[in-house]
Amino acid sequence: MDVRQVDLNLLVFFEAMLRHRSVTAAGRELGMSQPSASYALLRMRNAFEDPLFIRVSSGMEPTPRAIAMQDTVRDVLMRIRTDLLSPASFDPQASSREFRIATSDVGESFFVPRIDGVLRSQGRRLRLRVVSSTPAELEQQLASGEIDLAMGHYPDLVGADFFQQALFTSHFVVIAKPGNPHVGDELTMERFLAAPHIDVSTPGRSQEIILRHMAEQKIVRHVPLRVSRFLSLLEIVSQSDLIAVVPREVAQFFRSSRDIEVHPLPFESPHFRLRQHWHKRFHGDGAVGWLREQMHALFKDTPAT
Repeated sequence: MDVRQVDLNLLVFFEAMLRHRSVTAAGRELGMSQPSASYALLRMRNAFEDPLFIRVSSGMEPTPRAIAMQDTVRDVLMRIRTDLLSPASFDPQASSREFRIATSDVGESFFVPRIDGVLRSQGRRLRLRVVSSTPAELEQQLASGEIDLAMGHYPDLVGADFFQQALFTSHFVVIAKPGNPHVGDELTMERFLAAPHIDVSTPGRSQEIILRHMAEQKIVRHVPLRVSRFLSLLEIVSQSDLIAVVPREVAQFFRSSRDIEVHPLPFESPHFRLRQHWHKRFHGDGAVGWLREQMHALFKDTPAT
């Protein structure tokens, strides 16, 4: 017999016949008309070159060939239903998967401690790698599977090839050392403009939002120092009279790590959404789907402070 002659639907009908021992009842279960069910039985008989089910006084009984086939057919259908048709599953307790997440340098400080805690509690052998990539690199890394998720503000990751899920909304604040003479009792607009600023230029895109907003508002600052990483701000701001405009999450981390004061901007801050991004190739990947669920549960609607 040529396997190309076997229609998967015939195996489904064969399984129903084993349960019901009736062409009518098997067809009814599968939503088939009486003629369609009778034709399915005929096709089965031709494909397997055996009557398979013979009419007796009690109904339709399987032939020895059908009895010999039943375990194999049930196993084949079970494997198809569980392995092919069911969503891909992931067992963190049994996995030694290394998850790879892209975020900014300060994103590592904000996101990673909580992510690491979840991974350690859910699966002892799970591992985490965090990288920082430029937007152009990140698109290719997500497409190739080199990176599982990108977390943060990545406005370039749009279009049909990418999925995204919002986590929470952030805004900008000012950080300064306690007693900074340029801040005083209250950071007014006059003091903000007169103070020396330190700016950050990173592969992340959140700083573009506040820079563009200040340019639109014609807010011109004195910026004697620019650095390439947010984490550089921690030492510099705490030991100088410089102030910095940073996302809320940066300020939260710095305030918990060092004696840093956080001040509201003397003008209305723009808001932006932090999201997790992934490539459509891995939308159905059980492990990546599990990771996305953990991230959403951890960071969804993180309250503003």
